Amino acid sequence: MFKERSLASLYCIGFCFAQLIFTATYAQHGAAQSREPRRQDSQSGLPRIAPPEGIKCSRNNLTSYNGKILAFRRQPERTTIRVRTDWETTEQVVLRYAKNEAPIKWFLLNGEPFESDDWKLIESSRNRLRPGVRANIWVCDDGTNPIVDWRPPVNE
Repeated sequence: MFKERSLASLYCIGFCFAQLIFTATYAQHGAAQSREPRRQDSQSGLPRIAPPEGIKCSRNNLTSYNGKILAFRRQPERTTIRVRTDWETTEQVVLRYAKNEAPIKWFLLNGEPFESDDWKLIESSRNRLRPGVRANIWVCDDGTNPIVDWRPPVNE
């Protein structure tokens, strides 16, 4: 009887040891995979996006709002954009400019300069965005106008 208990205890210890090694190996492998995208936000785990070349402020003074556009309104002297970010916050930015200026000076489309013809890719009519339009909005803390990189939905 003593021999049977010892054998059962040995099996139990061996099984527990194997579980421990499996769990430790799996955790290390999973952690290595989660670090794979080098430019990943340490707090949210979402990928970080490099700022466009036109940004004048340092990265320490720069914020980006990446997400789905909830509201958009262009007016003669300003454009207002509200975005629901990938970090589950809602943010609003305002671009200000002279009456005779166009806001496209601060717009990009998929990282490229925004052209007058590009309005049709993000709007179905004036001030009415197409469904699913997203943007990466870059805001410097110096009060300059944000840079808006529009990301229209990809038609499949």
